[in-house]
Amino acid sequence: AQPAVRASELAPAAVPRMTPQPDSRTWRFEARRPGEGGGASVPLTVTASHFSHGLTVFQASVWQPDEAGSAHSGREGVTTFLQGFHFPG
Repeated sequence: AQPAVRASELAPAAVPRMTPQPDSRTWRFEARRPGEGGGASVPLTVTASHFSHGLTVFQASVWQPDEAGSAHSGREGVTTFLQGFHFPG
């Protein structure tokens, strides 16, 4: 049987002006969510980044249905989202 959720570690998190931390990480989770109205399940990808700024730890997640676009456009969306964090310099 196929696991309900597949997880893979992508790379250290890369957020502008985050506090450098060796444990910062970005993960990709692939799963299926129930379909609308009891229909067939739908593939779903969640990209979650864990990073810190000062003494505060953040989790930033992007949820994307697989049919929304290619893996390439999904990565671009995640990058754009993470680049949007603005911490004081």
